[in-house]
Amino acid sequence: MDYGMGRVILGITHYAKWAELKESDPAAASDKYSAHSTAPKT
Repeated sequence: MDYGMGRVILGITHYAKWAELKESDPAAASDKYSAHSTAPKT
């Protein structure tokens, strides 16, 4: 597996966890997401 593909899978996994958190606790999810939104987009 190349590095780029690994990042894509990791991103999808992270997003799925965030979406799940958003369902149960929207305020915490927005805090968590905004902390990660500074990460470089590819």
